[in-house]
Amino acid sequence: MFVKLACYSCHEVKGETFPAPTDKEKVGPELSAMAPLHEPEYFAEAIINPSAVIEQGKGYTAPDGSSKMPSFNHLLTVEETADLVAYLKALGRAGGGHATH
Repeated sequence: MFVKLACYSCHEVKGETFPAPTDKEKVGPELSAMAPLHEPEYFAEAIINPSAVIEQGKGYTAPDGSSKMPSFNHLLTVEETADLVAYLKALGRAGGGHATH
């Protein structure tokens, strides 16, 4: 799902071979270190309702105060959302190579 949605176009994932984000106006947080910092529910909410939690002062806020990240709620099934969250959580596994995308 990460590849299908081209999440790498906005999010860098250190240790993975995705193309680097190029549009500086759309760049979101680097994701490889986020898994240990957040529960799976946080990632699911960020995918479905990105404006629920926005880190202020980091450039992730649109002019209207919402998140620059679009909602993917209308594009994903529950299973696809769970798969994407599992991928994001796998990025933070200690000692463990690359996640399968």
